[in-house]
Amino acid sequence: MDADKRIRLQSHYKGLYGFALTLAHNEDEARDLVQETALRALGADKVPEDATAFRVWLFRILHNAWRDRLKRHDNRPKASLDDLDHAMRFGEWLTLHEQRINVMAVRASLDKLSPDHRQVIALIDVAGLKYAEAGAVLQVPTGTIMSRLARARHALLAAMNELTVIPISGDSRRSKA
Repeated sequence: MDADKRIRLQSHYKGLYGFALTLAHNEDEARDLVQETALRALGADKVPEDATAFRVWLFRILHNAWRDRLKRHDNRPKASLDDLDHAMRFGEWLTLHEQRINVMAVRASLDKLSPDHRQVIALIDVAGLKYAEAGAVLQVPTGTIMSRLARARHALLAAMNELTVIPISGDSRRSKA
């Protein structure tokens, strides 16, 4: 196997795992998806040379692997609280109880979103892709990504506000172009 391809792939593991965890809601399933993505990528004959195209190509492989698994299993595995707790650390300044409360609120709020909204938040906010890259992964225009992300962030904030005593204020307009 090409060492250069392996090195390029390794630099994307963290983002791929974040996206996989958002899709799968389970650490083991997310690791399996990243591993399957790596195997498919390392076994590919044609690999994009451009760094951006390579990153989009990897996320597309992962997204396709997830869709293949959904077709095979016909349902989405459920995550445990520990899965998301491990993946979404909010900082040492929070106590363990505050972390668990926040994790539960984010998890519950994310679960209320449509799959399209969860995916776009995972690609942009978790994995750090640019709008055009996320559009290439999901095979939709950049404008669709932008509007879907705005609606997803608004829906996430609304869902979180339903779970909190003190309303969360936030401006969901962030540039990621």
